[in-house]
Amino acid sequence: VLVTKTFPVFIGCWLVNTLTQLLMSTLEGMGRPTMGALITAGAQWLVGFPSAVVFGFVLKKQLDWGLRGLWFGCALGEIVKFTGVAVVLAFFTNWKKVAKEARLRSEAEVNEANKKSEVNTSTDM
Repeated sequence: VLVTKTFPVFIGCWLVNTLTQLLMSTLEGMGRPTMGALITAGAQWLVGFPSAVVFGFVLKKQLDWGLRGLWFGCALGEIVKFTGVAVVLAFFTNWKKVAKEARLRSEAEVNEANKKSEVNTSTDM
């Protein structure tokens, strides 16, 4: 019975966490891991953990949730984290600037690889 009541909440938490990790990877790839870390810390410490304690322990008898309440609180933290990262990416990201920086990094890597190739070719002769 415990598993059948808890499993849907666990799966919901897992699904939101998976989607959040995709967005977090985007932030990291853009060179903004600190923003992702701040969002994670705020969402988990200010929403996730406190709500898990409330739903899992404080309201345990009123809601009859227990373990399900713990996962529900964690899921709320994940939802807040997902929303925070999505808002940053959607409204506070200059995508033209990000694309330009990515192109410059890519060109620099190609130029570096060409220089190494030229050095290896000249030393082989």
